[in-house]
Amino acid sequence: MLVISGHFDGGDEFYSDRPDVREYLPVDEMERASCSDSCSGLFSQLKEVYLFGCNTLNADAQNIASAEIGRSLAHSGYSVADTDRVVRALNQRHADSNRDRMRQIFTNVPVIYGFSSKAPLGPTAATLLDRYFQTSGSSESASVGSGRANAKLLGLFAPSSMTVATGLRDTDPQADYRRDVCRFADDRSSTATKVAFVHDVLRREMAEVRMFLGQLEKYVATLAKSDRRAPTGIRSTAGYSRPFIIGVF
Repeated sequence: MLVISGHFDGGDEFYSDRPDVREYLPVDEMERASCSDSCSGLFSQLKEVYLFGCNTLNADAQNIASAEIGRSLAHSGYSVADTDRVVRALNQRHADSNRDRMRQIFTNVPVIYGFSSKAPLGPTAATLLDRYFQTSGSSESASVGSGRANAKLLGLFAPSSMTVATGLRDTDPQADYRRDVCRFADDRSSTATKVAFVHDVLRREMAEVRMFLGQLEKYVATLAKSDRRAPTGIRSTAGYSRPFIIGVF
């Protein structure tokens, strides 16, 4: 089991409520570790994850296709029906809700507990957990860590919006999108390989490119000036005959 407990700012990081505590856990770092397989001993063996923080499994989309994207598709000759279909597909693929990101980070984990909205503070959560263990029989207590959703635990925390999800599987519709996300986050890939992937993204349908702008901008911000102008590796991988300066506008 893995337990992550702390305040959650709605999508970026877990953190303490104590001003003197500098410890925090960014979601981007969790994503990097998962995509890079740098903690395989942990991620590959998890049966249950407990995310004690507000909105950790909130399903509200963080990235929605704008009306401008719909208008651009219509101007490009898409019918009304096709425009609606493409926009729905983009919204489903690129939703980036907290729930989606946690499922992508904890792939194949049978049970992920979290909260769809406000979570209880530590003392309240501790009281509910104490009540669970004091009133549960041996079989119920033994089910913790079994990889099966615990109905009694969910019932106790239901007034506090606890919910449950499963880790993303390779057969799930979002699996292709996770592979794209990991192309940016995987430490094992060279800068040249990642830049080549940026070019690949930029060659896609412009409506999808616009949905990727957040990811592209985030990745470009991580590059040093020397990386942005590195002619040899980027040229050979991306197929350019001259140095290429990366920029996202």
